[in-house]
Amino acid sequence: MPTLWNACQRHLVDKLAELGADPAAKDASRVLRLVNTVNTKSGNVCRVVHVLEDKGEPIRYNFEYLCEMLLPVARWDIETQQKQRRDRQQLTLLPGGRPGHLKGFSGRQLAWDRLEDIRRLADLRGGVKEGERMHHLFWRLNFLLLSGATNSSLMYHEAAALAGELDPRWNYRSKELMTLYSKAKANEAGETVEFNGRKVPPLYTPRNDTLINLFQITDDEQRQLKTIISKDMAKERHRERETKRRRAAGAVDRETYLDAVKQGADAKRAQALALKEQGLSVRAIAKEMGVSVGSVSNYLKAPSVQGSVRMSDENQAAARSVQ
Repeated sequence: MPTLWNACQRHLVDKLAELGADPAAKDASRVLRLVNTVNTKSGNVCRVVHVLEDKGEPIRYNFEYLCEMLLPVARWDIETQQKQRRDRQQLTLLPGGRPGHLKGFSGRQLAWDRLEDIRRLADLRGGVKEGERMHHLFWRLNFLLLSGATNSSLMYHEAAALAGELDPRWNYRSKELMTLYSKAKANEAGETVEFNGRKVPPLYTPRNDTLINLFQITDDEQRQLKTIISKDMAKERHRERETKRRRAAGAVDRETYLDAVKQGADAKRAQALALKEQGLSVRAIAKEMGVSVGSVSNYLKAPSVQGSVRMSDENQAAARSVQ
């Protein structure tokens, strides 16, 4: 209920801004004054200005009716959205895992992926500790706004849903999100801010290293995230992708390659030894094998292990026959 009231009073202040509505005087205790109470600052007595009657009785409206008339989304629609969000179905996903309204790689897609990474981080850690809940709520809401999946008019509804996702028993303080609300309004108005010589949205667009430090994300946790990773982790993933690409193209790993080279060298040594046993000269062997004379010399100086074993057995047989 406090969240709905905050949304209603903010809507009223926005609509009555041209008449001088005071954003600092929108809490329930100031708006819903009792009849005949006195404003201590002005001395004015609170009184009834106009009453709508039905058969002599004042017409009464409940709070839900007020919300329905003021807010762009009805209470039951909000509850439906919250249930869908809890079921992780608030957006329709197309094949490939990309939200339907976020096309290609863009700032919006990056913001959504970061939101999912922060959710994933909480799952990896078995939840969010009590002192870290507002931290998570703030950044989840920031990236939700950046992704375009919500806007300032629904921000506090989304905040309530996200807070319930973190801990259903948590009564968070919405006033801590007022700065984020102002930035969301500025972002929707098309405003930009200059940062390091370039124009960026008013909402927060931190670097990965900043988020890693804020949430104290370890290397093991980064390996299970999609976008919030360090430069070293990005290089590691690039090497893994290149290895997979080369394998798919038919390339072999280093050990297999070296083993194949060794087997090829052994085969050439065996061939050179066989030709030598036939009485061919080194030059004739080189011509027969299509290699240089120096290569043949090397083959003959360093016979293969199999050849050495074979020659050793033959020498032993010869020695026994002589005896």
